[in-house]
Amino acid sequence: MKRENNATAAHVAAYNLAGALANQLQTSLTHAFRPLVGKKVLKVDGDLTEQANKIFKAVAIVPENAYVHLSRGGSYLCFIVRVTCGWGLDSSVPVERWQAREGQKYAETGFGVGTIKENILVECEQKQERPHRTDYTEAEVRAARERVHAATEAKREAEHDLCPFDLYEN
Repeated sequence: MKRENNATAAHVAAYNLAGALANQLQTSLTHAFRPLVGKKVLKVDGDLTEQANKIFKAVAIVPENAYVHLSRGGSYLCFIVRVTCGWGLDSSVPVERWQAREGQKYAETGFGVGTIKENILVECEQKQERPHRTDYTEAEVRAARERVHAATEAKREAEHDLCPFDLYEN
């Protein structure tokens, strides 16, 4: 149970930090990219153009346990924030781009800063209706897990009671 509690604490911390970074970066990157409206911001291969990449690198400064990257594809200029938080085994070691080691949990979330058409930034606005949550708690997560377990068990019992009939008549 202690390992699970530690893992939950690390996971909650990762999601809260990812949300906080996404909220902050969405505001600052949206503002920073506004001068590029009407200009090409993506190369043919989907990477940021040199000018857009300079802006991104100047603004997207994150802690060692976080990584921000461009989300490719679609008609929106989107970024993904990935955060790792650890417990136990040498969790101070910076995480590689896509790996969470034993003793670490990760969370990621995305945000958009503008609309793209044919690799040109045509609009630069925050479209998110509400900010990412940054206030998850371990107790909230444990309670939600208990509700899922109870609902799953109730579903199993109901399916058993329904047997040999189907849920719907054809």
